[in-house]
Order: sequence, then C-alpha cells, then structure tokens
Amino acid sequence: MTIILATTTAPVDTTPRDEDLPAPRGVLHDAWVVARRGLIHMKRQPQALADATIQPVVFVLLFAYVFGGAINVPGGGSYREFLMGGIFAQTIVFIAMGVGVSIAYDRSNKAVDRFRALPILPNRGVDQALAEIARVGARPSTGGFVIGAYPGGTLQPRPEDDAVFAALVEQSLTLNVHVSLSITLPSMLNTLALPAAGRFTGATGHLIDLIFSGVFDRFPDLNLVFAEVDCGWLPYFKEQLDDGYYRYRFRFDLEKLPSEYVEQHVHFTWVTDTYGIDNRHKIGVERMLWSSDYPHGNSNYPNAWSATQASMSRVPLPEKHLMLVGNAQRLYGFGKS
Repeated sequence: MTIILATTTAPVDTTPRDEDLPAPRGVLHDAWVVARRGLIHMKRQPQALADATIQPVVFVLLFAYVFGGAINVPGGGSYREFLMGGIFAQTIVFIAMGVGVSIAYDRSNKAVDRFRALPILPNRGVDQALAEIARVGARPSTGGFVIGAYPGGTLQPRPEDDAVFAALVEQSLTLNVHVSLSITLPSMLNTLALPAAGRFTGATGHLIDLIFSGVFDRFPDLNLVFAEVDCGWLPYFKEQLDDGYYRYRFRFDLEKLPSEYVEQHVHFTWVTDTYGIDNRHKIGVERMLWSSDYPHGNSNYPNAWSATQASMSRVPLPEKHLMLVGNAQRLYGFGKS
C-alpha cells in the first residue's frame, strides 16, 4: 500500500484554513467507522444482533401490555404516548453502556497493545509537524510517524527539520518511509510490467541524503524504517556506499562509514526476499522486519504464514523471532503499556 503526500517545495502559509477544519462529512465518516465495527462484531457475535433488534421489541411489549395498565400519568393522558420516546432513550443508554463495555474489553484484552498506528506527518511546515507529534505522539497506540516528504515539503532533509527529528527521538518514535518520498500526486495508472520489482530503488537516494546531511550524527538515537523495499540489495549497496566514500572522503565530514549508519539506524521490511533471508547476517538480523503488503498483488495473503515459514525454514528460532516479532516490539514499543 503506497502512501504519497502531495505538496510543493515553495514556502507555505501554515495558518489553518477553513478547508483544513473538520467537515460535517468527517463526522459522518467517523460514525460509519464505529457503526461498521459494531456490525462486524455482530457477525462474529450473533447474540449482539438480538440485543440491538429483539430486545427493544420485547421492552415495548413488556411496558405496553404488562406494566402499562399499572402506570398512571400525572395530569391524565395515556402512558403509551410516552412509551416509544422512553424506549428510544433506554435503547440509546443501553448502546452507550455497550460501547463502554466494549472499550473496557478491548483494554483488558490488550487490543490497544497489540496494534500500533503510524500517523502521517504533515509536510506543510515544521510547526504543523511538531504540532501533530505533540497531539498524538504520546498516545499508547502511536508507534511512530510516516513521512511522504520532509516536514518542509522537500525531498531532501533541511536544517529546520532537525526540530522534528529531535521531537521523534525524545519520545522514542520511529521515522517511517513507505517505499519512497514524493511531492507529486500518484499516477492513476501504473504502466510498469512488474510494478513492485524495483520498489527498493527510491530508498537508496533518500538514504544517501540522510547519511551525508549528518542527520544520524546529530541524532544518534533516531530510528528509521523503510517499509516494503525488501533487503537483499543492502550488502551490495553498503559496499558501494563505502567505496564511494573512500574515493571522495575529502568532501565529507562523517563520524563513521556510511554503511555503519545504515547498520545502526535503518531498518527494512521485506515481503518476498529469500535472498535477503539467506544473507541476513550481511544485512543485520536486527534490521529486518517482515511485512504482508496486503492487499496488493505481491502479498501472499491468505497464505502469508505458510509462505513466510517456508522461506525461513533454515533460520534459527532466535533469529526468526527477531525478524518476525522482536524487532517490531523494540521499534514500536509493543508490550510497554
């Protein structure tokens, strides 16, 4: 799944505009999300359907024909005139109680701790990016932020972006890039014969920019994840980085070899990469994470588990645990709450 943010490289006014404010349809969308979640629960728990449909009917009959004759309305009038309004109010209260119970169940079931969100970091100015980190960065469900471009709307890091990197490091949040960066709208039609075969190529230039801009020297605790770019290409890439650096090192002021920055700061997720798995020690077992790429054509869903197990059949259990579980736990804070 490709996430691309459209923006411009020109300076932008970061003052919120009317069109930036939540629209009424956003409220309807949120309501639909909650309603859809309830419908999915009903599918899995049929008794919930009875609570939402049969129970109100039972209460109407009960209060109308069983208790109705015993209830007098002060000032006269028919009790049944107030019945439906009362049933509606009662149903709303019961539903609200059910939502509360569901939230409590999710928390007790560790649902919050089993999932992590990666909000998209705004690229319309550093101030907006910092405001978004302050708004949701401390939430237990936030594991990091995805960027489609750097905070100023550029494809190369700039000095003013350091404030954002510092905020991420301070809260132990990862910086994530999904395949590559872009400041243009995505094409409506992908004309490549094999769209995913070269998906790693965009990551190389962005890695070079980050390394030689000194970002990792200034922020030695910054963790970067390139998602769905695979990792079998990394040994060759690291060799070329160091070879080029040795040839032109008089131009640069780095504290380490370029390959060392990759090995100490950058992580990569793979979808199908048997070569990378077989050469995992040249990549770094602690730098590799599995990803499903669902629902794209390159995903192995619904047979992802068997395909992954087959590709890792010769991997020792401790290394397999790191690549499938442990690295994600460390990077995104699973198990902390």
